[in-house]
Amino acid sequence: MKKCGRCSKPAVLHITELRHGEVQALHLCESCAKQYLSKAPTEAMEEMPPAEAEVSDDLDELDQRSCPSCGITFKEFRAQGRLGCPHDYIAFEDELLPLLENIHGETEHCGKIPKRAPDSSQQQFRLIKLRSELRSAVEEERYEDAARIRDEIDSLRSLNLRGDLESHAQPEVFYIDPRKGLEGLRRTLKLAEVPRRIEGIDIAHLQGNETVASLVQFIDGLPFKPGYKKFKIQSVEGVDDFASMREVVTRRFRRLQDEGESFPDLLLIDGGKGQLNAVMETFELLNIKPPVTISLAKREEEIFVPGESEPIRLSRHAYGLRLLQYVRDEAHRFAQHYHHMLRRRSSLGQQERQGRRRGKRRDGADG
Repeated sequence: MKKCGRCSKPAVLHITELRHGEVQALHLCESCAKQYLSKAPTEAMEEMPPAEAEVSDDLDELDQRSCPSCGITFKEFRAQGRLGCPHDYIAFEDELLPLLENIHGETEHCGKIPKRAPDSSQQQFRLIKLRSELRSAVEEERYEDAARIRDEIDSLRSLNLRGDLESHAQPEVFYIDPRKGLEGLRRTLKLAEVPRRIEGIDIAHLQGNETVASLVQFIDGLPFKPGYKKFKIQSVEGVDDFASMREVVTRRFRRLQDEGESFPDLLLIDGGKGQLNAVMETFELLNIKPPVTISLAKREEEIFVPGESEPIRLSRHAYGLRLLQYVRDEAHRFAQHYHHMLRRRSSLGQQERQGRRRGKRRDGADG
């Protein structure tokens, strides 16, 4: 049990403070805690040693420091306990490393991968398990199982969701204020009102076989999970993004029209000018007046608008662009999740069929 730092009695109150980037712990017994908590902040400041008073001034200065990428200040981080973007780890590195080490004992992850880890971590963990299973199958001369596991490893390695994940990976987007994002889009796209309902579509492929698509819905700048849809592409063979996008748009908007439901205020397509043109041609063939439709191209993060020869290029820090990236990346994540679910279902079905075949062979041998 911790002892009080003032009188050595058993401590009942434990306070952790961040001072000048260093985590300091204060342990107090019941009586000392009452004295400490009863003092006004000004009295506590007067009681501080001169060195600690200087540290307090330094902390005020630190609070004003902000991330050049997302604009969050260190004071905002201390108040809400959340960072604004991945670049904050660099902007506040000197202050965060001691804090992380004090909380977790390490500044790097070690041990088991959490169940809620990002998909890339889960995929690496799955590969490690499959390689172990493959070695066991070969050692035990279960060659059919070994072939199946080898194929699954190859499939995971070549997982292709709109290109190679390693070279096309986008940093996770965390934009701060939905209202600023919506207002930024209204100005950028010259809309009469902010686009309260946004839908985003993404196409995903796995080894050129099953193609799936996802549709995510955002309301007032935030994800609306009940509005998410997933599609298994039915009319397209092989890899054809344009044809797949046409099928998804046809199925989605024909159903909305038939059921008399409203269209989204803004439709976001993951891709460049080619994908956008394919979608606009689809609306024309369906004889449907499209909602405001744009596409967002990866890498350069260019926004393509129908009828405009040149894309719109916004600052990487623009709230409107961050909102579009959020919608695009959420559609990408949902499509990836659906694909992994289909892969698991297919793998389980294969195992069941192989188990039944082995059972039949044993029954035949017994007879």
